[in-house]
Amino acid sequence: MESRLVAALHVGAPIYSSDIEKFLIAGGSLTAWGVTKTRDRFKAAVVGAGRSNWGELTMKSGSPELEAILILHGEKDEQVPVGQAIELWQGLKRKASESARNAVQLVLYPREPHG
Repeated sequence: MESRLVAALHVGAPIYSSDIEKFLIAGGSLTAWGVTKTRDRFKAAVVGAGRSNWGELTMKSGSPELEAILILHGEKDEQVPVGQAIELWQGLKRKASESARNAVQLVLYPREPHG
């Protein structure tokens, strides 16, 4: 099942790159899953309002080897509680190497709903 999700990650999520070795992946829930399960496939990621609390996925996975992760979330999101974005941010910072901790950023938009 996991290998099929990784394949879907490459097909279904927008991947931007000018250099084949430095992919940027952007999206929601699948991107949140992808950065915690594929340690060296992507160099940067943007997670926008993605559901991320699937059995504490960040606590059970290895540290992603990304150069940057940006998590964007509306504080008034009723579909995906803002706590999930905060938990993803905290988990990634906890698992990241010391040099990569500053590369994980969380931006919360006041008064903004989902998406």
